[in-house]
Amino acid sequence: MGQRLREEEIQRQIVTYLQVMGWYVEITDAGAGRRGGGRWGTLSLGYPDLTAFKNGRVLLIECKSPEGKLSSHQVAKHAEIRACGTSVYVCRSLDEAIVAEREAYYGGKKD
Repeated sequence: MGQRLREEEIQRQIVTYLQVMGWYVEITDAGAGRRGGGRWGTLSLGYPDLTAFKNGRVLLIECKSPEGKLSSHQVAKHAEIRACGTSVYVCRSLDEAIVAEREAYYGGKKD
């Protein structure tokens, strides 16, 4: 449970930062309810936690605690998204999200 709370805190910090920087942010990891190992929502398993938009750019972030590991669904979904030419960032801190935000907005590393 401690790890989950830690991820939520990291996610909250990242969302606040992105909003201050002018991004429109959707928490796509919404909903605490689970059914059959998946979330209640309509997004497919493994989709990144945050989707943000600013001036025609898209930023996808998976929030993890420092010890958190990607699930097999996340690894597969992130690879699927990257195959479309879109980066997915796994951020374990606000500092990592700041780097991701700058790369997504100003260009830079492409994974």
